[in-house]
Amino acid sequence: MLRRGALGALVALLLVGCADDAVPPTVGVQVTSDAATCGGDVAPGRLVDLGATTLRLTLMQRDTVGAEPRLVCDERAEIASAAARFDLRVEPGAGRLDLRVEAFDDAGQLLAAATLVDLQAAPRLRDLGVVLARAARFSCTPGALGFARAFHSATALPNGELLLVGGVANRADGRLFVTSTIEVYEPRTGTFRALVGDRPDGRAFHDAILLDGPSEGPYDLLLVGGVTVDPSAPGLPTLVRGGADDALPLLPGDGGRAADSVLLRYYPDADPPQAQVLRASPALGARAFHASAVVGQRRVVIGGLAAISGGRLSTIDELAVLDTTNQTSHGGPFALARARVGAAAAAIDARTVLVFGGNLDSAQGAEANEAIELVNLDEATPAGSIAQLEPGSLGRVSARAHATLDVLSGAGGARELLLVGGLRVEAGAAREVESTRTIAGLSQVGDVVRVVDIDAAALTPVAYHRTVALDDETLLIIGGSPGAARCSDSAALCGSTAVRRYNRTAGLAAAPELRDARFGHSATLLSDGTVVVVGGFDVQQGGAQPGQLVARTSAEVLWGGAQDPFGRAPAAVSDTRCGR
Repeated sequence: MLRRGALGALVALLLVGCADDAVPPTVGVQVTSDAATCGGDVAPGRLVDLGATTLRLTLMQRDTVGAEPRLVCDERAEIASAAARFDLRVEPGAGRLDLRVEAFDDAGQLLAAATLVDLQAAPRLRDLGVVLARAARFSCTPGALGFARAFHSATALPNGELLLVGGVANRADGRLFVTSTIEVYEPRTGTFRALVGDRPDGRAFHDAILLDGPSEGPYDLLLVGGVTVDPSAPGLPTLVRGGADDALPLLPGDGGRAADSVLLRYYPDADPPQAQVLRASPALGARAFHASAVVGQRRVVIGGLAAISGGRLSTIDELAVLDTTNQTSHGGPFALARARVGAAAAAIDARTVLVFGGNLDSAQGAEANEAIELVNLDEATPAGSIAQLEPGSLGRVSARAHATLDVLSGAGGARELLLVGGLRVEAGAAREVESTRTIAGLSQVGDVVRVVDIDAAALTPVAYHRTVALDDETLLIIGGSPGAARCSDSAALCGSTAVRRYNRTAGLAAAPELRDARFGHSATLLSDGTVVVVGGFDVQQGGAQPGQLVARTSAEVLWGGAQDPFGRAPAAVSDTRCGR
């Protein structure tokens, strides 16, 4: 927690159902660091150095997780008045109570913001530090990761935290291995804490599915597949960089294999926070480089890689359907039309999953014709079928692997899927970043799929990037590898700092860049509106081993919150004041 003497901006007294003689917690405000590059512990910044003159504190309540907030009260403080105090006296009630803190300049421009989530769930905290994320650019978190990682899972939790599991890291000799470490990012302090207790087998390239449960925890995560350690081959590399004849740039090595699924439970109220491996469940079968999509209360797990032997892939041509409320069983396996490794998938309507690319087993020349597959979940026995394309759309399809596919709202509530980047699939391999049709829009028109080109002149080709949907129409495209032509001579994969914002109305535009170049990172929108980018790989420049992959321990944040939910003007407050 932040020390009271380090605040320099505001100290607020927060009374939430406290007894008259109780000592209320203090709320201390700082901002993220303005360091040129991230990594290691960096000093938080001061609001006055940011140019902020006004703070707005908003207390809001949600009846249930995900519900629209209700304004309880708000208050405004001038930052020049460093000793300003407010008694936020609110009786406890049903639902979740959050405190949003926003910093504005003289012109009313929002400079930074954050939200303290679920105040009533943390009565033990006496000093509630809040680190504001800058709104105009990415900036460094005050604390670094305890463990370097890339291609890990990052799960936003209802209590506002971010849970990180596994990932890939590098040894000093350049060998790649998977880690079993688990950390939680605490947005109140901008720092990471390692979990104690059980650890599942190390894994990377996996899914972490948050199952239904109490909003305050403990939280159950289903870890699906990934690349893990082969116990029969100790000491051998878990992952390797693929050669020119390999199907993918990163592959399981002789010491790696596809992972089984496992249930992990996280206890956020334990001190220190604790993890427990419950049991292997459900029996999905080992897989890596699979795709998944959420359709209502169901999660569909699609294809993947079962094994690699003698340089040959053993691919999966099946899908399974999970109910997120059921931790022990799944439907399937059901048949895919094509085996798919590194595909992307998303729900195109309430009952249909669109699967794109990853078709490394297709005959040469047929990849584009077979790139899009539809799975109808309303059938008694779901099965994939190659999609019929609208006339003129086939010429806009280029098969790819490790692309991203995100759902955006369309006209009249229809869905549009935005396909971004990835590795071009040719002759059973995906080695080069797609550079011709970098972005495409996909939608369903009757019984056919329409594909439209989207002007992507402002986007450097990317693969192993991440996307974050800020709202129904806006997407951030973050980092990624721009391909061999833009990396150093010794590296076919390298990181990028580029960030682009896509909006259905405004199109593609530049956005605040990352501090550190990275690919294979995670990028997650937390419940408080903060975008958190964690870890990832870049390549070593110079030194004894130029071009060697180096996993990062750094993290960056950006305030990505939408417009004020209560319709207030910038820095304005309502008639329901908290200081009264």
